[in-house]
Amino acid sequence: MTTAKWMHVPTQTLPINELYATQPGVLLHALTADAPAPVGGDPLPHVIAWRGTGYLEDGHHRVMRAALAGCTHIEARVLRVED
Repeated sequence: MTTAKWMHVPTQTLPINELYATQPGVLLHALTADAPAPVGGDPLPHVIAWRGTGYLEDGHHRVMRAALAGCTHIEARVLRVED
């Protein structure tokens, strides 16, 4: 999906501890407060909900930054996929 298509996906507040990462890790330098914001992208993480589980498709660093700041929930765009 393109970023333009993601912009039409509804948002939802999700518990961070219930999201499953789809990439092996994050870059530590991208977690600092002075790290540049994504250019031209969506400021919200993208989650694919499938079979009751939320898979983080994009926004791993944003979610990790929020978790390190003490947040337990995050606003994300959630695309629900059916079998």
